Amino acid sequence: CSQEDKDRMNLVLPPGKDEKDVGPPIDKGVYEMIILKQKGFRDDQSLERRNELKDRIVRFGQICRIAHNNIQQPHGKYNALEVHFRRMFSNIKYSVADMMSQLTDQADLTEV
Repeated sequence: CSQEDKDRMNLVLPPGKDEKDVGPPIDKGVYEMIILKQKGFRDDQSLERRNELKDRIVRFGQICRIAHNNIQQPHGKYNALEVHFRRMFSNIKYSVADMMSQLTDQADLTEV
């Protein structure tokens, strides 16, 4: 495994700057969409928020795919986790498809 591959497996989340800073805020948006198997976005979410959630969920899907590919060895000690990562990736794949259809099915604001 090259250093580049190892670097791709790390999730970059900067630590807090001091004792009172716990790092960047982590909201429940991604968790909520994946666990609740939401079909697309809620109506109260802005376009910027929708794009941010989509990007984060796509990144999470990439991480799940990499994890799945690394633990799917038939006699590996983590092969029991393989089915969970496969299901999570599958859920993310369908969730992103719903998101993309919702993001691309918007009114054209450039028409006058």
